[in-house]
Amino acid sequence: MNSALTIAHFTLKKAFREKVYLILLLATAAVVAAAGSVSFYQTGVQIKFLKDVSMFALSSFGFLLALFAATELLPYEMDTRGVHFLASKPVDRFTIVLGKYLALVGLLAANLVPLMAEVFGLVWLYAGKPHWDLISGAGLVLLELAVYGAMVMLLSLVLTRLVAFFSAIFLYAVAHLSNWIATTFLAGSPAWLRFGATAALALVPDLSHFDSRYVVVHGYSVPPMFLAALLAYALLYVAAALLACRWVLESKEL
Repeated sequence: MNSALTIAHFTLKKAFREKVYLILLLATAAVVAAAGSVSFYQTGVQIKFLKDVSMFALSSFGFLLALFAATELLPYEMDTRGVHFLASKPVDRFTIVLGKYLALVGLLAANLVPLMAEVFGLVWLYAGKPHWDLISGAGLVLLELAVYGAMVMLLSLVLTRLVAFFSAIFLYAVAHLSNWIATTFLAGSPAWLRFGATAALALVPDLSHFDSRYVVVHGYSVPPMFLAALLAYALLYVAAALLACRWVLESKEL
């Protein structure tokens, strides 16, 4: 575990020097600030508008951040032969994968925290009281991106950079529409096609379960049992993706 944390630490130091992540952060902060400046609505409607736009901006920012970071983490190490150096040490493949994944989650958290603080402060300013449901919404966003990032890391190992990038975008769309695809889009299809599609979609996490906008904007309460099941669901897919990454790395000649 110490080796994984060391890999994560040095990976994060490198990631924080990348200007593209800072540009994404500033652009998202500007969108949130602009949403908070809208004052021609009634107070209640303005708060809902601010929450809706802010959570959409955070989700979109997180998606782009996870997309760019996760598609580069392991391929970069392989291109620069950094993974060869690590593999030559007493560090197994899973430790390398885990370290890179922890760096990804750390990068996501480090960028989402200041944005969430901005949203929380703006809502408190306009509403006159803190809205603690925003914290739950931010947690759901981070959990969703943690699952998505693990899947993208796997794609980055089995596909070329360009193909992995566009495949990751397609994966994001399918992961949010998997229930609609299985129940509505394929409703009139033959039974064998629906069965095959359902089996294939089972390999993809249903990210619609992590939709924070319903929780934050509409004020839906989330039962603790559902949150526990959602966490277990996320951990299952993350573990499967990371183990698959380890298997792919072991199958490559390093």
